Amino acid sequence: MRLHMMPQGFVVAMRGWALGGLATAPWQTVAETGCWLVVSRWGVTGEFLSVGHAGVPTASGLPPVGLTPEASCLGLLGPGGPASKRPARFPLQARAPRGIPLAGCFLPASGVARIDRRRGVLRLTLLARFSRGRSNSWTAGVWRIEAVQVPWIGEALD
Repeated sequence: MRLHMMPQGFVVAMRGWALGGLATAPWQTVAETGCWLVVSRWGVTGEFLSVGHAGVPTASGLPPVGLTPEASCLGLLGPGGPASKRPARFPLQARAPRGIPLAGCFLPASGVARIDRRRGVLRLTLLARFSRGRSNSWTAGVWRIEAVQVPWIGEALD
């Protein structure tokens, strides 16, 4: 699979599938769910990545009207930087850096988000341990989320 040029800035909707486990027993799946995500990359070199969970089930083929994140985690671009030919890796942050705006409330996390572009479509893999959860969102524990970009009226690509 050939990687296409990765945009340094974007806001896209993604249809995701999440598998979750308890922090004390991550090998035991306790939740499987479809989810809508709003994924944004921005910064001078595309160094910030937010993954926002909309709290809306993926019942239809298209994102719902008014899709907005209710909780977001933040990743900062890891080694390799924007010029790397490998998928971009973003270690997730346990604390929100000062002055960095996020949609919805900040969701502390440890882990990594990886984003790549294949055949013109952005794809996300997120492996994370969330320290707290919110209603209709990811709960505290260990999660694996796979997501793919879908057409959306609110999409912006740089």
